[in-house]
Amino acid sequence: VFPEFFIKYQEGLITMDEIIKKFWSQKFVYGKQFDWFEEELQPVFGIDIASIDFPKEKGYAIANFPDRNIDLLVLKLEKLDSCLKEALETFLGIENLDCERFDRVDFLEGDDYLIYDNLRKSLTFSDEYLEEIYDQPLVRHFYTDEEINKFKHKWSSQR
Repeated sequence: VFPEFFIKYQEGLITMDEIIKKFWSQKFVYGKQFDWFEEELQPVFGIDIASIDFPKEKGYAIANFPDRNIDLLVLKLEKLDSCLKEALETFLGIENLDCERFDRVDFLEGDDYLIYDNLRKSLTFSDEYLEEIYDQPLVRHFYTDEEINKFKHKWSSQR
């Protein structure tokens, strides 16, 4: 959003309201986040992600395409804590894989995570925007109604 915004925020040169205002002034390409599979996965590997049976509760799927010599592991980010070890062991055929979990705080230095967390908690979206995002076919393909409702609540201005 801002170059070096963590430093500027800590020094009081910008406020959270200014960061949020800058966020909303960006030129978003709506729907771009839903095109990745169609633009990257399908042309290269010929795989239509929507055709893969995805067990929403399990959090991952392994799809095999023996005619193209492709095995594809699809993971749901929100389920990594509960399914990553099993998914990787099954996909790689390795038993007793040691999967160390990194906390989000590990990726940001000092107070940067607190600033990021403050921004995340301060940012809200209209119900119309959330409906448009979460009613996309790919979202419905990977997430349960309960998960979608939790996402909407998390980001709603009504929370």
